[in-house]
Amino acid sequence: MLTLVLSIAGAVVALCIGCAVWGWRKTWREASVVVSAGRHFRPEEGGAPDGAESARAPVAGRTLRVYFIKPSKYHHDGYVLQFWKGVLPNNTLTVLSALNEAYNRLRAEDNVYLETVLWDEIVDGPLSAGAIRAIREKADEDGVEAIVGIAGAQTNQYPRGRDLALQFVAAGFPVVFGGFHDLSHWDAMPPLTREGFRQAVGAATEEEARRALAFANLEGVLGYVRCPVLVVHGKRDAIIPWHQAERIAQELPAGATLLLDEDGVHCCHNHAIQYRAAMADWLAKTLRVEA
Repeated sequence: MLTLVLSIAGAVVALCIGCAVWGWRKTWREASVVVSAGRHFRPEEGGAPDGAESARAPVAGRTLRVYFIKPSKYHHDGYVLQFWKGVLPNNTLTVLSALNEAYNRLRAEDNVYLETVLWDEIVDGPLSAGAIRAIREKADEDGVEAIVGIAGAQTNQYPRGRDLALQFVAAGFPVVFGGFHDLSHWDAMPPLTREGFRQAVGAATEEEARRALAFANLEGVLGYVRCPVLVVHGKRDAIIPWHQAERIAQELPAGATLLLDEDGVHCCHNHAIQYRAAMADWLAKTLRVEA
């Protein structure tokens, strides 16, 4: 009898400790969002990034705090997936951060300073409504403008990315969500491609997948783009028709540089060396980098 009582008591203690640890981890993740922003901006020191060499001296002009967030995805039970042990952030986030630093270095005369905060949900943890409010309050407290970029989202991460975007919009943030496919050509997709999208979003049937991805199109979106754009597409792309690339280039208000590869597959992966070099050259020209 005593053994049974001790076993039950031990189980209760273990459960309490487990709940406390879970609650602590959740609180820590949410607090880390604000701490991360704080590490990047210290008003009393003039707004320079902390812990890293600044690309240029801070200016008494406009400071724009850019949150690049890579969304995770939903498990089929509804919760947001996260690594038990984090790894390095997504490469897309690293590249975007480097581009912001390049802007600070090369466009100093514009009197605009870009701060960059990176958050990879699958590594750093899901962003809760409380964390989003804290980000808003931190930006207001520091007196900086803040913008959110949902970046690097794969197809099965679009629902989570959309949910995050709507929450940030409700909190008063401008939000940019890049990387969308236009899937309005669903019926023309090869059956294997449609099946891939069904698997990606965890749908039970193809019709359920179609409904889940109905929002993934570019209607009414392209007119908002004002920045320079490079469009690269292969005419042998079996997933996204190449004529969509032409459409994007034509509908952008400022036009675009369009590179179409007659023999290119999806993302021109079969000619990666050629187009990675072309992208680097285009960025150097657009950012006015001297050779």
